[in-house]
Amino acid sequence: MARHFGKPLQKPKTISNNHTLSGLVKQYKAVYKEIKQMKRDLKHKETNLKELYNIIKAVEPSYQLEKETAMPYKTKRKWFEIGECKRLCMDVLRNSDKDLTITEILEEIVIEKGFDLSYEPQATIDSFYKTISNSIRRLKDQEYIQIAANGHTSNQNRTYRILKENGLFLKRAN
Repeated sequence: MARHFGKPLQKPKTISNNHTLSGLVKQYKAVYKEIKQMKRDLKHKETNLKELYNIIKAVEPSYQLEKETAMPYKTKRKWFEIGECKRLCMDVLRNSDKDLTITEILEEIVIEKGFDLSYEPQATIDSFYKTISNSIRRLKDQEYIQIAANGHTSNQNRTYRILKENGLFLKRAN
């Protein structure tokens, strides 16, 4: 049985409406055209690959190209929309009664956004940490937050607090 978006397609009992049939035929043709175009693109890429192979062999005949493996395609994970990470960091610091480390801020954001990092590779977690760390640094540079005076010099143990004045979060005037 055919499948459409993960669900089995139900065969209609009768097609009583020509509009339904024409819509299905139109959709079939569109998908068929896409497949034909993808096949043409793949054939073009295979031709380019063969040409590159021949050029490499002409330049260096002893080069063992067959041993080269293609790098897996990595899609970049976009964790936040523009400015969202900084706003979340500010919210976490605003709602906290104590100074927080970057790791504590990260944990709060993970809970708030509903991310499950338990299945993610360490490189992805490091990327997430770096994103939050950079947002904290920018907030500190813009003087929206400050490093708490707790004597820690290590970035991992450094705690941050938001600059408060009359309940508002204002940029410090120099």
